[in-house]
Amino acid sequence: MYSHDPQKFGAYRVKVTIQYQDYKGHLYYDVESYGYGYVVLSTASEITKDDIIDSDCNFRVKDYDEDNPEWEIMFEAELVNEKGESCTLEERICDLDYFITGIEIVDFQEKKED
Repeated sequence: MYSHDPQKFGAYRVKVTIQYQDYKGHLYYDVESYGYGYVVLSTASEITKDDIIDSDCNFRVKDYDEDNPEWEIMFEAELVNEKGESCTLEERICDLDYFITGIEIVDFQEKKED
């Protein structure tokens, strides 16, 4: 567990839980900011594939297809339940918010502000 001090600037590691039925996976990304809890956590709905540092669900974004003008940007994740069974979740990236069931700051590295 990290020590939370909203007055310190640094890199906050955020863990996002995505869930479909009883299947879950996690994404991790960093936010450089002061530690204003809600401000850091509210960035989860704006994450892009470039923000994601790690995932335990093989999270990937499928880019735009020039040959298909109706193509929407999609994401795919391999979610797992407590029995070890897996489920592939494939949805539009704009709908990722529908599957977020948890957001937590899990680490902090203090940095000098530029």
